[in-house]
Amino acid sequence: MSEGVQKVRLAESNSQLARCLIGALATGIGGLVALDAGFAAAESVRALTGAQIRAAFTGKQLTDEVHYRFVYDGDGTLRTYSMGVKQVGKWRIQKDEIVSISRTWATTAIA
Repeated sequence: MSEGVQKVRLAESNSQLARCLIGALATGIGGLVALDAGFAAAESVRALTGAQIRAAFTGKQLTDEVHYRFVYDGDGTLRTYSMGVKQVGKWRIQKDEIVSISRTWATTAIA
């Protein structure tokens, strides 16, 4: 192999290495920027008041669209559907927290 061909291959090899390093550096910086944005968003999380919780849940449902569904009615009724089984319980706001009671949970706690 001639010396000229070796120099060309070495130059191509160095160019590929430089592109890989630049790509890795860009990926790392992008990851750090995304991570920093996540921390900034997490800092803005705050606790809700009882009134805010009531407004967020009343008339709404919480579901995974397959296994369970909780329906929070405005009169304090909580209808739950879990694996095809319907139950009716109650929900309310107490000290800025949501409290739910159903027959199954009450008997489980007693037993």
